[in-house]
Amino acid sequence: MPGLAAWVVGRAGVRPRLSLDCIFRSILVVICLTEVIAASLGAYSYLTGRAVFPEDMYPDLSRNLVTTQTIQLTCYLVAFVASGLMLYCLNRSRNFDGSRKN
Repeated sequence: MPGLAAWVVGRAGVRPRLSLDCIFRSILVVICLTEVIAASLGAYSYLTGRAVFPEDMYPDLSRNLVTTQTIQLTCYLVAFVASGLMLYCLNRSRNFDGSRKN
């Protein structure tokens, strides 16, 4: 869904369009950022055995479950925030730069 939203924000309407390459790179940045942060917090959780989020968010506190649940919760949170930021930046890029037309 963020890819479709990025395409709409970057290409639809009468304002200057962003190149598909710019939109694709933005999506890749969101994916890589999400994966790196989730893997880092998952590794922290695994190595320390501690929950990163409040303990109410975990069904039980076994090391493996805490690690996988930390990764999953982090992916949801980071993807939501990073996608929103990406859409905002794509929209701002269209307002200021018409030279990327394709």
